[in-house]
Amino acid sequence: MYSSIHLLLTTFFCLLYFSDAALQRNIWIGKKNGQPFWKEGQTFPTSDTEANNVITSMSNYYNLLFLTFDSDSYDNRGSPMNAVIRYDGSDHGCPDAFYDISDSYAGFCPNSSNAVFVGHELTHPIINNKIDASTVLNRALILAEHYCDVFGLVLQAVYSPPQLFNNSRTLGNCSRYGGSNYLYFQGKVGPDDSTRWLLSVSYIGAIRDAWQPSCIGGPMTVNDTNWYCGPSLSRYAHQNTGPGILAFAMLVDGGHKYNGTNILAIGLTKTTHIWWRVLNMYYDASTGYSRFADQLIKACNDLKGTNLRALGSKNLSGNIITDNDCSMVSLATEATGLKGNPLNCGVDSAMHLFQAFSIILFIIIFALK
Repeated sequence: MYSSIHLLLTTFFCLLYFSDAALQRNIWIGKKNGQPFWKEGQTFPTSDTEANNVITSMSNYYNLLFLTFDSDSYDNRGSPMNAVIRYDGSDHGCPDAFYDISDSYAGFCPNSSNAVFVGHELTHPIINNKIDASTVLNRALILAEHYCDVFGLVLQAVYSPPQLFNNSRTLGNCSRYGGSNYLYFQGKVGPDDSTRWLLSVSYIGAIRDAWQPSCIGGPMTVNDTNWYCGPSLSRYAHQNTGPGILAFAMLVDGGHKYNGTNILAIGLTKTTHIWWRVLNMYYDASTGYSRFADQLIKACNDLKGTNLRALGSKNLSGNIITDNDCSMVSLATEATGLKGNPLNCGVDSAMHLFQAFSIILFIIIFALK
């Protein structure tokens, strides 16, 4: 009953606020080919529950971008949001979710289409629109994945049923819903009766925990023993998001300490606006955690004194960033080691050497012909 009411209210809200905007959504089932199963303007809700979930989350994400940050879709040009549900695994594999940059669609394997995953995948084209993917240094991939995690969690916090995000977490505790055994995600179950800060889906469990990244095997700081330095670039980018998402969570909720000083909560609205300003103004293809720490402080100072919009609304929230808020941002970057020198594992150097070797090999082969 709650789900049906939620869908109807969301649909009404979208019709009310998007009459002058360029919201365009397309949904395919199995694979992106032929006519979509559903496209903008057709009857909603559909007969397909997973389609309804994604359609709703896509409109909510558009709403978050357009009303809060004046961004018309992910590229501020009104480009359509495309998704494939129950993806057949033919090109990208399953069982999770992905974003296909070349064909511009988010793919969701069966049962992976919840709000936090939709928000995560739809943040990828925002990143790609900001930077040239071919020039991205590997350390910047961590920041890209961390941003996808953050905005997936923001989408869940703003629009999902309250019980998914409202129960607070305890410092140092894992969640009772955090167990997982998928790929390199080895989750621990703890006493907290809360799904807050978990990036999870029912059939896998939690793959990241922003409140306590170590609960899913992620690093809490950039010099943590859980920092991954192995050969898998995908694991390097995903597992090492821990310090960034932890900094976000500790600023939203507070409760952490650094060198005996309490890190006080500045709330979801302020923290999200600061993260968005970095993404919109400062993030580039070489941004690693150290530069990101400086960019967060700069963004906070940029926004000082501004009455910020409420998330998902053009209305002012009454949240005004202060000097103390920016002090908390600085403390959070220090607590997670963002300002320090993370283990870069040599991945950027190795990649550049590989590219140089490939070019030289090509020249040699071409000369021998």
